[in-house]
Amino acid sequence: TETKETLRNSSDDIHALAKCINPSVFHAYLNRLRQLVADNLAATVPPLPIPSSRLSVINMPRILNQYRSAAIEVIVRRHYEDAKLAWGLAIDEAEAKDKRAPLFIIVDEAHNVMPPDPVSSSSVEALRAVFRTIASEGRKYGVFLVIISQRPDKIDASIVSECENILIMRLSSASLLDDYMSGFGWGSPPEASIIRDKVGRLGRGYAIATGPWAETTGSNHVVFYGAARRALTGGRNLSRHWCKNA
Repeated sequence: TETKETLRNSSDDIHALAKCINPSVFHAYLNRLRQLVADNLAATVPPLPIPSSRLSVINMPRILNQYRSAAIEVIVRRHYEDAKLAWGLAIDEAEAKDKRAPLFIIVDEAHNVMPPDPVSSSSVEALRAVFRTIASEGRKYGVFLVIISQRPDKIDASIVSECENILIMRLSSASLLDDYMSGFGWGSPPEASIIRDKVGRLGRGYAIATGPWAETTGSNHVVFYGAARRALTGGRNLSRHWCKNA
């Protein structure tokens, strides 16, 4: 509580100075405040239990926009560094003593945190850099990145290129599908035509899986059915009270 009050007062002071100091100086103070918030979060994030079966959910909308990227970057980086440390300790021991569990980092609406273009925010750049590292090197340490998005074209290309397994659901836009297939490197034209045709005719709950998990079937792709939803749907739509007759 004391730390939060201090940060709040610092924020008020910085914004009060904004009208009478150079903009670059103002942004320097603001970035320092963001770093203080990140450092405070870093000091309170618990180390990852090894082995672990715990599921942790970070509810991003509940984090203020100006601190969201910094907060997520600290948490993800902390857990990744823990996994690297555990790997270093494990290779010095016999394999039978290795009790590590894989860590899956699942990012929904990934285009919000892995933009494809350069950004002015240092915290967003830092977060994207962590995801790039995990995507390219994480498997070595038992860390796996799962990204979910309706617009993979708005995700950093270097991260998408590291995706070994891809699951794509029905997509009605032929132009977007062609762009995705090109970006994913989906086979020769005959194979691409077969996948394109199947994706356009998929029903609810069905998807096309490609990558190593499909190659075990002897094909470069397989139709996947996700079965019925087992979890409650989060959030809600607007109620219909506003359109009822008076």
